Amino acid sequence: MTTQAPDPWKSFRGVMAGTLILEVIVVLLALPVVSVFHGGLTPVSSGYLIGMAIVLALLSGMQGRSWALWANIGMQFVLILGAFIDVTIGIVGIIFLLVDTLVGLVLPPLAMGDASLAGARDQLADLVARWGAAPADAPGRHDPASLTTIPPEAVPMWGFDWPRSGDPRPSAVLILFGALDDVPARHDAGRVHPHVDVLLTQRAATLRQHAGQIAFPGGRVDPEDADVVATALREAQEETGLDPAGVEVLGVLPAVPVVVSGHVVHPVLGWWRDPSRVAVVDQAEAAAVFRMPVADLVDPANRCRVARPGGRRGETPGFLVGERLVWGFTAALLDRVLALLGWDVPWDDSRVRDARTHRILRD
Repeated sequence: MTTQAPDPWKSFRGVMAGTLILEVIVVLLALPVVSVFHGGLTPVSSGYLIGMAIVLALLSGMQGRSWALWANIGMQFVLILGAFIDVTIGIVGIIFLLVDTLVGLVLPPLAMGDASLAGARDQLADLVARWGAAPADAPGRHDPASLTTIPPEAVPMWGFDWPRSGDPRPSAVLILFGALDDVPARHDAGRVHPHVDVLLTQRAATLRQHAGQIAFPGGRVDPEDADVVATALREAQEETGLDPAGVEVLGVLPAVPVVVSGHVVHPVLGWWRDPSRVAVVDQAEAAAVFRMPVADLVDPANRCRVARPGGRRGETPGFLVGERLVWGFTAALLDRVLALLGWDVPWDDSRVRDARTHRILRD
């Protein structure tokens, strides 16, 4: 069974809450100091200090929110402005600004670092061990018929029975996770390291199928491909320029039929052990290549259902991060993988967006 990731930020949030309580005490202790040594308290100075103490106390109970750290730091700048009332107050603000920066920004990456990233990689490997096939047993390697076969574990793995086409064509996509850069997620999901990303592309608007949609790198199986792993790595290299040597292939998840295009898609799950530079290689194939932080994908504010365009019935899972909307087949795979990993966060699935305009149709 795939284990749910522990919350690596829990201890740091506790430390930040305790730091704020300590700061409340220090701010209140400034009241007698100001009254005795600096000309006495005025309505402005006493109101300022008491107000700051109240806000800091309230903030200490909100450290589970994604914006809490930045609110903490912002409050220190407000406290530093208190130097106009008394220089001691400004000094307190500077001290706690340094403490918040140390506790919230410096220590977590050092303490979590490689261990937490390794834990994410191990969870992905566990997912393959439970549901998928090892690279040595990848479809196409030993039996050509396996390229178009939907294994029995596909339905319980993906949670539903996908419609199937009569003349399936084999293809593969690379679902590649890893610390693709040194920029953390904006959202603190707690269940996944903030540096864990997934590699995505935006298909060219001129393509006949799924034009303009965000997708995993991938494509059709070529006769010279040894198996679907070779297909996924070749297509990813052709589309993004990544170096396949830096990818640790963990395995292949059960194949999924896509009746719209007639493909049987084999999701190849990988960990980017040694990231290389990626960019659009062929503008006829892709309009953009980018990494998307998993913690931002699972932010409840970014989750939605997406109405299919063109009046087609049904809705798909969706992830709206910035101006990029992941929906359709790619979002369906991501939604299920993140859920099985225990990385997802409860969200309001009554929110429905339009696939083209991104506007909310129902909330």
